[in-house]
Amino acid sequence: MDNIKIRRAKSSDIDALMPQILIFEEQHAVYDGGYLTDKYRENAKEDLKRDIKKKYFWVAELNKKVIGFVKAEISDFHSDRLIIDDLFVEADFRKQGIGAKLISYVEESFKKEKGIKEACLWVAKQNINAEGFYKGLGFKFQEDIWKKYLKEL
Repeated sequence: MDNIKIRRAKSSDIDALMPQILIFEEQHAVYDGGYLTDKYRENAKEDLKRDIKKKYFWVAELNKKVIGFVKAEISDFHSDRLIIDDLFVEADFRKQGIGAKLISYVEESFKKEKGIKEACLWVAKQNINAEGFYKGLGFKFQEDIWKKYLKEL
């Protein structure tokens, strides 16, 4: 899709992004074996406003409609490492190269402007589609050195 525009997210995008953010977070909650709490939903809009101001946050736009987003940051521990936090494309627009375009745009921007040498991300084990997608973009699995511990309170 050549008519996709990638640009920095703006506060005026919040209403368009909110349903996407909630779908994205709901999917991740399922992977974690949980669900989105009412408290999370109440705070989601303020969290989104903060992320747009403080993080690197881009949207994919088609005919002035936001159809996806990517959030990224520079690693606190490795100043030459880009961490891709979140990637989302609306279901009707998937498998059309938009996610790849978002990732490529972010990678090239960070490489050119910040001297980033590598990109990293995490994928839920159950998210087989995402695994294949990222492998197709050249990401290689590295055994996770961290183990997750959870305690219910």
